[in-house]
Amino acid sequence: MLGAGTLVALVRVKDSSGRSRTERGPDSEDSNDIRKGGVMTTENEDNKGANEATESTGNPSSGAKDSKAKANFKTAMIWIGGFFAVGSSIAGFFADGMSAVKEIAQEEVSQEVVSLQASINSQLEGHGDVAVPVDCMPSDEAILRPLSDAAGLLAGGKAGSKRPQDADALKGLSAQVESNPENPVFWSLLAKAHLFNGSEAQEVVKYAKISESQCEAWAYPQNLIGNANLVSEQYVDAEVAYRSALTKAADYAAPRFNIALISLKQQKYDAAIGQLDALLEKHAHHKNAHLLRAQAHLGLGNLEKAGADAKGAIERDDNNANAHVLYGQVLHKQGSTEEGMKSLCRAKALGHPAGAKLCPDEAGTEEGAP
Repeated sequence: MLGAGTLVALVRVKDSSGRSRTERGPDSEDSNDIRKGGVMTTENEDNKGANEATESTGNPSSGAKDSKAKANFKTAMIWIGGFFAVGSSIAGFFADGMSAVKEIAQEEVSQEVVSLQASINSQLEGHGDVAVPVDCMPSDEAILRPLSDAAGLLAGGKAGSKRPQDADALKGLSAQVESNPENPVFWSLLAKAHLFNGSEAQEVVKYAKISESQCEAWAYPQNLIGNANLVSEQYVDAEVAYRSALTKAADYAAPRFNIALISLKQQKYDAAIGQLDALLEKHAHHKNAHLLRAQAHLGLGNLEKAGADAKGAIERDDNNANAHVLYGQVLHKQGSTEEGMKSLCRAKALGHPAGAKLCPDEAGTEEGAP
């Protein structure tokens, strides 16, 4: 049985009655065949075919007819071979074209995925948190897009901020629960949304623990657990969570700052200063580390160091009303009443309630003074 597109040599032979018939020629390499134009032909086939036809019938006109038929057959075979060759070329062209289109589409999808992943990490790092480990980051665009949207809505918020966009983020994420059973990024963002919306600490902790169970290397879920406990004044549990986060990311600023904050609340001033010294070695421009250390120094009565840190916080951000209040108090204790009052009035102008209380009004008296 011949396969599709197989072309063979045909020869004329005589049977026992003297009549001629056409048979398939030999397929072996010894047949001395020559390939012409993609069609298998025997050497000098046209001339031999005419001679054979004349010998078999003794009629020259009959040989001429056979020769013409064979020539037509050869022409048809050449045309068919050419047709399939062109068809194959066209098919190859379209196959290559479709492959190129598919590769371009895949590249575009890949770029979009990378962009969404970068957006999520940018929102986290912009809030002082650590990026998602590569192995824990989803790579499905349909999954990433709502996560990126939620991260954008939560940007700029804080625990208990309860902004409209915080509510929108929580609503959007809550609708995606069934689509993200094994997605640590989703569960951390859901915990964060609950934290910002003022949910109970247990609710935040529950979702953060799911996230951690799915991505143990990521320090962020433990920081969320610490924040939930800090807000509810469960300081021991909060510090345990923060220290756990630091074992996973030693340079993570947020949990170290919050450990210092807990120490300050517990009046463990030396411990607070130790944590803040370590923090500022790695993050010299941390927004509030100098201010918190100033408070710790003030608690120990180190006015000079407290004043230097408070002034440093103001130099980094002149709109830091808390820094102006603290610096004004330090200057008052040092006897620089006039300079201290300037700083307190600056805090008043920035809307700080302590500044409004301590800065004299236009009549020259402090607000609330008799």
